[in-house]
Amino acid sequence: MKKIAIFIFFLSLTTLLFSDKIFNNLDYKLLSPIPLKFYPEERIQYSPITLKIESDYGKIYYLVNSNFSESEPFEYIDGIYLKGENNRIVDYDITIILEKDDGRIGLFSTTYRINRIEEKRKIKDIKNIFYNKKILRDDLITEVEYNFNDTNYGFYINKNKFEFPVNILKQKENIKRVTISEKDNTVSQYLVGISYGDQYLFNTDIDGYFINLVDPMPPSFGSLYWGQVYKQKSKIKIKPFEKDDTIYYYYKEWNKDQLLFGPSIDTTSDWIKYTEPVELTSKFGENGIISMAAYSISKNGKKSKLAGPYYFKVMDIDNTFTQYFPEDNKIFKKEITINDKMPEEIRNIYDKAIIKFNDYNNDERFYFTFNSRFYSGRSEFLVCRDKYEFINNGEDPVEIQFFYSNGEQFANINLFNKEYTLPTLKNYRSNYIDLSEDSIIEFYMPENLTVRYEIAKNSTKPLQVTEKSSIFPGKIKITEENGNESIYKIKFASFDNNSNLISESEYYYIKIDKKSPAQDVIGEGIDFSIFHNEEQVLKLIPPEKDAKIYYRINENPEWILYDQPLKFIPPDFGQYYIELYVKSVDKLGNQRENEKPFIVKFDTRGIFVDTNAKFSGNGTEDSPLNSLERAIYLAKKKNLKIIYLKNSNLNLSLQNIVDSDIIIQPYSIENNIKLNLITSGISKKEHKWFNITKNGYLEFRNIDFNITSGNKFAFLDSSKIKIYNANINIFNKNTFYLIDGKNCKVGFKYTSLNADTTSDINFIKLDNGVLFVDSMNATFKVNNLNLFTVANCKNISLNRIDISINNSGNSNFILATDSNIQSKNIIYRQNGDFKVGNVFYLTNCKMSLLESDFIFDGNPFEIKIAESKKSSISISDSLFRIKKGFSVIGFNVYDGDILFNKSMLDTQNTSQYSYNFRIERSNIKFFSSVIRNYKCEQAISFVLNKAIFEGVNNSIFNAYNEKSFNFWITEGSKITSINSFYYFSEKTDKNCFIFGNNEKEDFLNLSLYANAVTTNTTLFETLKDFNKKNYQEKFELDNIFYDFKDNFNLEDDYFFIPQIDSPLLQGGVDQVDSGLTIPEFDFFGKNRLIGGIGIDIGAVQVSGYIR
Repeated sequence: MKKIAIFIFFLSLTTLLFSDKIFNNLDYKLLSPIPLKFYPEERIQYSPITLKIESDYGKIYYLVNSNFSESEPFEYIDGIYLKGENNRIVDYDITIILEKDDGRIGLFSTTYRINRIEEKRKIKDIKNIFYNKKILRDDLITEVEYNFNDTNYGFYINKNKFEFPVNILKQKENIKRVTISEKDNTVSQYLVGISYGDQYLFNTDIDGYFINLVDPMPPSFGSLYWGQVYKQKSKIKIKPFEKDDTIYYYYKEWNKDQLLFGPSIDTTSDWIKYTEPVELTSKFGENGIISMAAYSISKNGKKSKLAGPYYFKVMDIDNTFTQYFPEDNKIFKKEITINDKMPEEIRNIYDKAIIKFNDYNNDERFYFTFNSRFYSGRSEFLVCRDKYEFINNGEDPVEIQFFYSNGEQFANINLFNKEYTLPTLKNYRSNYIDLSEDSIIEFYMPENLTVRYEIAKNSTKPLQVTEKSSIFPGKIKITEENGNESIYKIKFASFDNNSNLISESEYYYIKIDKKSPAQDVIGEGIDFSIFHNEEQVLKLIPPEKDAKIYYRINENPEWILYDQPLKFIPPDFGQYYIELYVKSVDKLGNQRENEKPFIVKFDTRGIFVDTNAKFSGNGTEDSPLNSLERAIYLAKKKNLKIIYLKNSNLNLSLQNIVDSDIIIQPYSIENNIKLNLITSGISKKEHKWFNITKNGYLEFRNIDFNITSGNKFAFLDSSKIKIYNANINIFNKNTFYLIDGKNCKVGFKYTSLNADTTSDINFIKLDNGVLFVDSMNATFKVNNLNLFTVANCKNISLNRIDISINNSGNSNFILATDSNIQSKNIIYRQNGDFKVGNVFYLTNCKMSLLESDFIFDGNPFEIKIAESKKSSISISDSLFRIKKGFSVIGFNVYDGDILFNKSMLDTQNTSQYSYNFRIERSNIKFFSSVIRNYKCEQAISFVLNKAIFEGVNNSIFNAYNEKSFNFWITEGSKITSINSFYYFSEKTDKNCFIFGNNEKEDFLNLSLYANAVTTNTTLFETLKDFNKKNYQEKFELDNIFYDFKDNFNLEDDYFFIPQIDSPLLQGGVDQVDSGLTIPEFDFFGKNRLIGGIGIDIGAVQVSGYIR
């Protein structure tokens, strides 16, 4: 029996648009289920559609008429709009990328055709030839109209029950209207069967109508409750109880002085339709209260009860609540029984099958397919809920296969009539069988009866089956010598346990003809026994010279004259097949159809590599290649994008050119595959493992690399590379580049990098590229190290990177020119007796750094955090700590600007000097931040040359240094300092608040207000005596001077927090008095602007909080 495909299309569609000798995506049938479901299923449409895709197996991304080297895949959210064009036929080739939980991806493809040519030229699929349906109403009552092409069809409807077969009958009219209604507060699943085609070989579609008249449950806000505090611009999700529910929500902010009124569910103007997470914004901050509520309207039009209202605050602080949904972590049992047995415990069922679902998610769906001798079909998606009953009223068994919506099979049964007493053929429709080769004929067998049989060869005598005849085992082998022809006659009878005859069968005749096999049409050019992944061409040869050949494909009934070879274009991704039925017609009109169709099978999921294979095949799963290099070479030729590695450990020794889309990953996942990069004895001077040329794309997933030789892992030119969930180990002795590229895109995610070598390592070097690095751990034990060297890169994104370095030479974290860099959550640790350690070297760049730590240990010669020229730097919530060194230069900023916010620069134990910030012809904004120079030979906090300094609420510590300066002014600069604390631990002659390294009188423009300075400090010192009386008098008048020696524990990690009550507490001024904006948040992110509480001097707001 030939299964009718999910998608069936007339070949005439192809002949209209293309050559009738070429077959492509729209002609093939899916060989096995895939973990995706598409809506609508029909791939030829006559108006614009929104294509819906579902999967329970991972995150969905997609491309339309594009590839990876040209475009970044789009994350699938809620449909893909396929518009088409007026009076044209447009094909959309859609590539689906399914990112699974284990890190691997699967590629799938489908083609949708939007045919917007006028009605008379539309070509319909085979289902629409027989009928179409229209849903007239779908709320409290469901009304559906089925319009058939004629009055010959089968129709069946029942609740949670289906009876096979739905035979085709002569009906009174060709329109069938169904009205389904139920009692209030009930749930039902109705099954409607529609049979069409030939009454002796027909197809049955089963539509499901889920009727839910129960009041809907309220939507869920998850962990959102009363009294919580959320961050400004947080997004709050609301989840429906049922997938098809529509949510409406209420959102309002109240001032604390207003009376709160809850929303009314009946006031429609108060409610907003929920389409995406709601962004929280507050006008009143701590003085405001947000009110939120929601309700659902189910598909039946009923409203749920109210969820909420919930009242909470929205403030611009970090330490807030995070929304989560406990129900997302619920584990469903997903229990299935068939006739009260587990599915794997039962196969043959007599009379009826009852399948029960227990403890499933409300959104879980299943479908089933079925085959019998004279019919086959499948159902729509049905709800995994309660129970379904299946009954076979026909004479022949029905094989039923059950699948979840993702294509995973969970049951397979054979359903028999309760009166079933005799064997029936499994794979043939008629009791008359023609064979041309030795074959095994299989039968379905009755239960609890003994079947006996008699068989005769080339005999006309009647057969009598008695209780002494042989017991029939369920199958029989038919054989014959070559050149001979025979007819076997078989008869069955069944007996009960007392050997009483129950029933007898008709005769079965099996003819095996091995005399004239040349009577069949012969197919040449294709090996039908294997899967293919390249274009195939089939030549058909007639049995007689003057005979004509006709062919048809799949279930299409139209025969087409063969006049030239047939070309089969491989489908994009997946396992597909096409059935080609052929027949010959001689001069007299005699026809002979080949007994079996030619089946062309394609496996284009990817290229499979098994290095243990003795011979290299064509790259399909059953015939893998035995070389990864060969697979990379053939990927473009075969137009395949994934290379599946079947080994757990394999070697690569040759250079590889990548000029197409290639994704390399394990076929099955337990642990990452180990890929060892070892050059052969003879190699070129510069060995590039992967040379990714123009329009090339290379992606690695779930692979551990061991690199012991070569010069570059990947060289890119106008191309892309992504590395996901990989461990990269570098042990080679040469200077090595992991990535070297120009005009390219580079991405790393969930990767680990380990370099242990005495040579120099360059991690990433880019010119005019885009770089994304997320979630990386890196350890380097090397000589010289350059991590990120970039030029002309407008998008560099570094996030969640943990780096440990132990090197003997020089190192650079970022060397950048003409680039834009965003960094967040960087942990950078460097130790050892290295020479020079540079963090940032920037020229004409824009860089932001958030929530990062840079820690230096060991005994380096020089550390320089930033050398910045014509650049803009923004640093927030970050730490720079140097524990020991010969000399330290913090930030050198030339002809640019820098913002240092809620951050710390902590320098200790330098034997030569520590310069924290050198600002030349530039602006510096320094807010809520901390500096410490501790036990340094000479320390300068800020060196200013033609610079503008604006500092508010900072804490600057110079403790136990041989000589300390807070501001060192070279040429005319402007200093504005508000609410800041300047601490000096040593006696006056070792400390200076402002030093003028200038003999001019007008080198300084000061605005110092509400600062605090330790009393044992020289306030002003210059190379030339000048009238500092005016500066000093105003400084002493507007600021606080105090001996803070006992206020701080300088050995503690939190040395900058006052240990006792201090003049710093509430000693600052607000924006009104200062004329400057006071930072809303302190060093720790706590709100500094508290009603009724004064502002503290320094980086930390202690007042108003429990210590």
